[in-house]
This record gives sequence, structure tokens and C-alpha cells, in this order.
Amino acid sequence: MDYDWAALRCFAGSAAGLPAAVRDLLSAATGATAEEAYWRIDGVALVQGRLSESCTAVCAELVSGLPGATEHGRRQALDPQISGGYEEHVDSAVVGPVSYAACMREIVRGFPLYRERVETDLDASCVDLILMCGLADDGLRGEAVRVLERALDAASDGDVRELIANSLEDLRGEASGA
Repeated sequence: MDYDWAALRCFAGSAAGLPAAVRDLLSAATGATAEEAYWRIDGVALVQGRLSESCTAVCAELVSGLPGATEHGRRQALDPQISGGYEEHVDSAVVGPVSYAACMREIVRGFPLYRERVETDLDASCVDLILMCGLADDGLRGEAVRVLERALDAASDGDVRELIANSLEDLRGEASGA
């Protein structure tokens, strides 16, 4: 996808540096390199959960790049912070129009990869992403529940089991209109 990154607003003014940060994150050879690239995105595109206009493009690029990402890059890219972000804040005039729904539409495109990582290694970040996708997309809710039910059966670690159980509760509560 082509974006006019220089025209996209963010917390640092221009988002022109974000494509390089995303590429560096996805191709990171070490955990330290991935973390450094992550912080070049966090604090620019989003700050403490507050989203900026550039977040939709960042989400699109991260999800598109996940299949070819290094393991270090993928681990950092799967941080679910944007999916838990929010658009209502006082900086709207500075950071441009923000759409949590648009960010989630991009994040939902990665559902097959998140499912695979939950099924193969119970990746806790992907449990969170499966939950967020199920909450954001009614058409995925049933599949999200099935993925997490299978993961709960396979989980032996108490913390991961609790995360999965809580996620299932959230998904089922939304489905029943609670």
C-alpha cells in the first residue's frame, strides 16, 4: 500500500520516519534491534494508547509484513497495543483524524497468522490479538472462540490459561450482549 507518510499526522509531527521504523522492526536480526525499531513507532504513531492518524497505515504495513518478518521482528510487531488503543483524546487537532475501527480492520487481516501462533506455541500476544479480532469483527467471533477453546485445552501454564479463559469470557459476553 502506498501512503503519503509525510502528510500523515502523528505525535511527532510528520510520520515520514515511520516506514523505515516498520521495515527495521520487521527485519530485525536481534531482539534489541527490534525493540529499538518498536520505540521509533511507539511514541510517534501512538502514545500511551492514544492513536494518531498514522496508526491505520502502520497497522496495514505491520500486518502485511508479518509473514516475511524475522522472529525478533514478528515478536515485537505482534504487540497488541494498537488494538487496545483509543481515538478519543484532546490531541485530535494535532494528530489528525483517528479511527480505531480502521486500525482494527487492518489488524483483523492478520487473524490467520495470530491463530497459527496460538495453535503452535500459545503466543500470549496472539491470544490478545485473537480476542481483539473477535470483538472487532462479528464474523470472526465464533472462530476466535473455537481457537481459544482449543488453546485452553492445550495450555498448561497457569498465566496463559487465565489469559485464555478471560478472553473467552469477554468474547462470550459480547456474543450474548452482556
